[in-house]
Amino acid sequence: MEVKGNHEGMASQTRDPTLYTEGGASTTSKVVRYWNPQLKIPDEDIIQSKKKLMARSLALFKNNSIAAAAIKKIVANVVGPGLKVKSTIDAKLLGVDEEQKEKLEKQIETLWEMWTKSTQCDYRRMSNFSELQSQYVYAWLIFGEGLAILPSDQRTGDIVSLKIDLVENHRLEAETSNNFLKNIVNGVELDNHGRIAAYHFSTALKSQRKTYSRIGAYDALGRKNVLCLFTKERVGQRVGLPVLTPVITDLKRVGQWQKAEIDAAVTTALHPIFIKRDINSTVSVTGRDEEEKTVVENGEVRKVVTKKVEGGSITELSPGESVEVVEGGRNAIAYDTFLITTCKTIGAALELPYEVLLTAFSSNYSASRAAILEAWKMYLQRRARVKESFCEPIYEQFIDEIVARGYIDIPGYFQNPLVKKAVLRAEWYGPIQGSIDPKKEAEADAINLGNGTKSRARIARENGTDWDQTVEQLAYEERVMREKGVSKTKVTVGGDSGGEE
Repeated sequence: MEVKGNHEGMASQTRDPTLYTEGGASTTSKVVRYWNPQLKIPDEDIIQSKKKLMARSLALFKNNSIAAAAIKKIVANVVGPGLKVKSTIDAKLLGVDEEQKEKLEKQIETLWEMWTKSTQCDYRRMSNFSELQSQYVYAWLIFGEGLAILPSDQRTGDIVSLKIDLVENHRLEAETSNNFLKNIVNGVELDNHGRIAAYHFSTALKSQRKTYSRIGAYDALGRKNVLCLFTKERVGQRVGLPVLTPVITDLKRVGQWQKAEIDAAVTTALHPIFIKRDINSTVSVTGRDEEEKTVVENGEVRKVVTKKVEGGSITELSPGESVEVVEGGRNAIAYDTFLITTCKTIGAALELPYEVLLTAFSSNYSASRAAILEAWKMYLQRRARVKESFCEPIYEQFIDEIVARGYIDIPGYFQNPLVKKAVLRAEWYGPIQGSIDPKKEAEADAINLGNGTKSRARIARENGTDWDQTVEQLAYEERVMREKGVSKTKVTVGGDSGGEE
């Protein structure tokens, strides 16, 4: 036997710690030895679980307080009372002066407000544009995608024929026959190039025979017929998943423990009194709350008496009966710790710090402020998606129609894409970021304004107001105060009065 051979054999068995097989890809480690997840494309993965996840997510939203709080908080901060638009036409690109620009912007905003603040915009005539936004975002979060169809339906008194028809998510489906041959998965049809070609919807109630309709993704002008907003996490993904998907089991467990704690607290609060008598006793207590029924077990007929116990009740026991209480070893303090710890992990998955999720700002200013800022990043990201996937496509089609109808005069709008781009330019704003110390926020705005890093219009939008309307109101108030002979007091940023002007 050669020493060299033995040396080489020992070297070949030496493990290399730089390889994946010594870490996450190990087949010998006790931690991951039997962990063998399978790789599947999004279509195969999602189609098997989509409807079950939707149903469970909806059940949690309806019956789980933490799940409902998370979703409602996101909706309230992303759209709140509705995203509003400020037309910012590019005057240079359009070739108009500032006066013409302001006049055109005012016309567009007035027509838009007339349409969106009424139920004209809703195909079902039930909601205004702000309410439709909320419903759209609720569907996105609970079911995985927001769905809307943009049909044309002219009615008496309507400014435009454009309508918004929100669609329930369970209706996004096609007939089951030959779907894979037609490249249809979860109701979304792709063409030969892998691009979305159409959406398929069921058109009947569950109690009726289902019929199906196919709606092309785009119209003849290349505008969207169907709006579908979902969080795309994987290449080739056609539909989304509920935002609660990674925390469904955690939320279910929290709900179970929460119910058990409430039941235990209620039971502990009961103070019933029992009277026990022997066979020869003649004591009789009135007001017994019991129910007697006959049951058959193993061929024998016997009577079962069920007695109801309530707080402060006096219950007579039958001869030979007694009451025994089993202590459950409940620890209410442990529940509070468990709840906070679990909400931290749930909040991390939902991008909601637990202080924001539970609305429990018990830490210092810096910690609470940091939590709000982290949540606000998520709110702004989702708001941008709503703006791009819902508000802007509808706004574009609205402008197309008011130009085509002659409500506003813009030469070359349909012929020159640069003209159209100049007219469609707009800014969307919604609920403002929460403030723990308004004074510090105001001082920061004043510093940014002095440094030229922020405009008054931007500060106004961040505070949820329109600068033009604010200026008009201030001018009106100034005029009335002068007419009435009322002097005003100048206040500095620090809060000290600067005297009368």
